[in-house]
Amino acid sequence: KKEKAIFPKNMLWRDLANSAAKCPEPMLEELASSPDTTNRANAAKIFAIKSPAPDSNKTLSKNLDDPEDIVRAMLAQGLASRSSGGITMLEKLARSASIQIRSATASATSSPERLGMHLKFMADKDPEIRRIAAAALAGYKDPSVHAPLINAFGDPCKPVRSAAEDSLIHLKISPEVLDRIAAASLAKSPDDLSAVRVIGALGDKRYSTKITQMLKSAEEDEMIIRSATALGLLEHAPAADIVASKASSKNPDVRQAVAVSLGKIKQKSTFDTLKKLAEDADTNVAGAAIRSMGWIADPYFTDSLMKAAKNVKTSPSLRSFACWSLARINQPSKEQISLMKRNIMEKIIPVPMAGPEFDSDYARIAATMALVEFSRKDDHARETAIEVLEKLRLPQERQGMFFMSSLTLQEYARQAEHYLQGKTPDKMPLPTTSPSLTVEKYVKH
Repeated sequence: KKEKAIFPKNMLWRDLANSAAKCPEPMLEELASSPDTTNRANAAKIFAIKSPAPDSNKTLSKNLDDPEDIVRAMLAQGLASRSSGGITMLEKLARSASIQIRSATASATSSPERLGMHLKFMADKDPEIRRIAAAALAGYKDPSVHAPLINAFGDPCKPVRSAAEDSLIHLKISPEVLDRIAAASLAKSPDDLSAVRVIGALGDKRYSTKITQMLKSAEEDEMIIRSATALGLLEHAPAADIVASKASSKNPDVRQAVAVSLGKIKQKSTFDTLKKLAEDADTNVAGAAIRSMGWIADPYFTDSLMKAAKNVKTSPSLRSFACWSLARINQPSKEQISLMKRNIMEKIIPVPMAGPEFDSDYARIAATMALVEFSRKDDHARETAIEVLEKLRLPQERQGMFFMSSLTLQEYARQAEHYLQGKTPDKMPLPTTSPSLTVEKYVKH
């Protein structure tokens, strides 16, 4: 009531909103009628959250007709956050000319009484409100949501189409609804893009051949990406060579989709394509190919993975993925064991104008876990893993080793030792700290 500056006032209101149930109603009623717009708006929001019957609340009824959009928008936010109640007010707010108010109303939690409101929002003239409504329909099991979501495949706004796809996937629609999607959408653009993604995500293999034909004739990158991704999810082996044929695309997103898909289809005829993609100049493409080698787990990839794990001039993520994939194959040689130890224990990363440094934590962790996996089959790997883990886990007890491992590495080493012994790691309490203002530290100093 006393604060004039807007930022402190908003901070105070945010704190109050987090404990709305404890806010005294007489003070809220007073602030909801305040001449100060910020106070009026925030009080309306909190009142809407805590009121047992918002539609019959006289104070909120006044806020519903407030001349300021922000007051009605905040009222809509409060009502939208409730699991139920306030439907009469929400429906009136849904008819507002203000995009801000309609947007807040459309974000209302899904509940049976709000289904009609959300369905109407699917036809709103604002694309962001249509997107919010499409996302909200994921919360309904009512079959009436299927048609508007399928119709949204033709929406001119991509985020709306994506939200509709996500909702249908979340709802795990039946084969009968998928048949409707295929019949209505697979033959026309841009609906076919959405249909391919939904069919692939839900694993309906009846349309694998149709999507393969679409990929074969596809010229647009987006269709190639979606078709290749869907065929990978469907694990459609006959499409392997057609998917691999798209690896020469100039678009790295296409090449990445191909690499991921080939890792799921797992056909030997495409192994050389994966090896080539593993050396792609784009890190995301190379990383996807290296991970796919791990999913396939064929020894044919060992040389390529060793090369990636040794390469200190690329992203540490690639070395990490290579170690993981070698562990998946799990046919350890002395060279592999030695390489894992080197990547963990030695400073291998060249630093300009300085000496070499240790690799990133997650790359060293991946090498550590590879050693643990190797140790299940190889005695030499087990001896090496025990040696490495001891030094990583207790660096403070080793002269000259203090900077070898971070707290993160030490914790991973502790867990890895348990796995090595066939045990489940115990939980370990970690010390916590509370942030404090720099000025407070300075004063104490």
